[in-house]
Amino acid sequence: LLLSLLAFAHTGLVAFGSQIHDLRSFSVSLASCFRFIFTGMRYEELRVAGDVLGPVYYIAFKLWMVLIVVRFFVAVILDSYRQVMQENRGGLALTFPPLSALAADV
Repeated sequence: LLLSLLAFAHTGLVAFGSQIHDLRSFSVSLASCFRFIFTGMRYEELRVAGDVLGPVYYIAFKLWMVLIVVRFFVAVILDSYRQVMQENRGGLALTFPPLSALAADV
């Protein structure tokens, strides 16, 4: 995540730093990219700053960050699931009774 943010901050600074206030210096650009993950970018500003590169930057940032955030979310869910299953290994099984009956019939 940090490496991706650094890359997008640098790219935004180089491509749009003179035209977009949120990307005027590296530190501001890095803080803005972190904020963009949660609040979103101003698409119109990027489109006006660059007819082709603006939309490409916007779409690439959104897709990449969504993929990373979803990956973290799934990792947390799977880790919690694994921990609960290990805790309940010797105790009660966490199953849905109709599914257990169906599995026994098959």
